[in-house]
Amino acid sequence: MPTDEAVVMELQVIRKLLAAQLFHTLDQTDSNQKTKIRVLARAGLGYREIADLLGSTPNAVAVALVALRKEGLLPQVAGKKSDAK
Repeated sequence: MPTDEAVVMELQVIRKLLAAQLFHTLDQTDSNQKTKIRVLARAGLGYREIADLLGSTPNAVAVALVALRKEGLLPQVAGKKSDAK
């Protein structure tokens, strides 16, 4: 029986693979950067994960997310920075 740690590691790998697939799909549709950030954030990715996929910085992603929330394109979420360390 796998340990809890092994299961968590496998789930992290699956999450990264799904994020990569989602990013590839977005890339094929010629979506702009802001749209990609919005979709990836709605999929539950953190600032750093989004930045890594887009070749950007967590700070640039944070700024875009603030703008998207102000525009009403994302729900307001108090203090959600998950992996922006």
